[in-house]
Order: sequence, then structure tokens, then C-alpha cells
Amino acid sequence: MIYQTILINKIIFNLTLNCNGATLIGSGSGNGIYFYNDHNNKVLNCNIKNYDKGIYFYSNYNNPTTPWPHNNLIQNNTFLNNNYGIKNYKGYNNTIVNNNFIDNNINSIYLTSDIFNTIIGSNNIYDKPIYYAKTSGTRYFSDEGENNYFNGIIGPTSSCLVPTNGMVINSDTLLCEGEYNLPFGLNMDFNSTLNCNGATLIGSGSGNGIYFYNDHN
Repeated sequence: MIYQTILINKIIFNLTLNCNGATLIGSGSGNGIYFYNDHNNKVLNCNIKNYDKGIYFYSNYNNPTTPWPHNNLIQNNTFLNNNYGIKNYKGYNNTIVNNNFIDNNINSIYLTSDIFNTIIGSNNIYDKPIYYAKTSGTRYFSDEGENNYFNGIIGPTSSCLVPTNGMVINSDTLLCEGEYNLPFGLNMDFNSTLNCNGATLIGSGSGNGIYFYNDHN
């Protein structure tokens, strides 16, 4: 079966959406499945294509003690030809495992700085990488294993992080070896150690390679 959209736009919990192989097809904008402060839900076996965001986790609250999306499971889905396969604006304790991300336009998975205790593992990620705004808050492997990267992209592993442009180093971080074009460099937070592990950060002739702001220890 083929459907246009499914929107979850109220605070809901303890529900399972099993698409059973159904395909949700958008018009190039909007969200395929929208989590607004929702928790303890599962999205399984869906094909989600041609949206701005295949799945969108969102909250308009600034404090995570209020009901940010949390304890949700995204498993065994395929995200195809969206701008973002999954965009996680705010959330904690969410799990994204065993999914396929294919031909998404901007990022397969996009994580802002307001993400805590997230597990992203054993996914097949094609064409566009994972973006994360900070180093802490996410584990890039699951009990089933590491993420798999295809078509020339690279990404974080259980042992090292691929730096993203402007990334905040707010935890002890080991970079993956390689050369990285980072026009906005990296930003150091306090009480953190950055081990470049031989990685080369390449700028654009301006800006800062590593920027310390209000930092100590």
C-alpha cells in the first residue's frame, strides 16, 4: 500500500506504528512522521520517501525535563529521497537501528546540540552522512553492530568520530584519521580532551581551526 503522509502531532506514548512495508510518499516538503514531545513509541517497517524530513523529532520546550521526545524506537525502516531522513531537533534516549537511508538530499540523520543518550547503530547509510552538532549525547553503535556507510561517505564508529563543520567538542573525543574540510573548524567546550589522532583539519583561508570560547580544563 502507498500513503501520502502520517503525522503524529500530539503528545502520545506507548504506541507502535508498524507500516508492514507500506510506503509513505510526500510532495517534497513537510514531515512523513512527526514526533512532538512524544515518548515510548515505535515506528517499524515503513518506507518513507520524498519529504523534507522523513521523521522529525521536535519540542518547543527549552528544558529536557519537560516532555521532549524520548524513549522512542525507529527500526527496520527505509528513508528514500527526503531532504533529511531523520531530523532530531530535541530529544533523549531515542534509538535508531537497522534502518536504510538511501539518496537523501542533505543528511541521512541530522542531530542538533539538544540530543542526549541517543543510540544510532547497525543502519545502512548511503550517499549522505550523519550530521551532529556536538560530540556528546550519542552512541554510534548498537547491540547489533556498527553503522555501515556506502557510496563514498564516512561516519562515526564505536571508536572514533568524523568531525563535522563547526562541531562542539563537549566530551573527550577521538577523531577518525583522515583529512576533513571544515571552514568553520571545531569549537572547544570546557573539561574536554580532543585527540585528533593524526586527522588533518582543512580551512578555507579564514576563520579558526579550533576555537576556545569561555573554556577551561
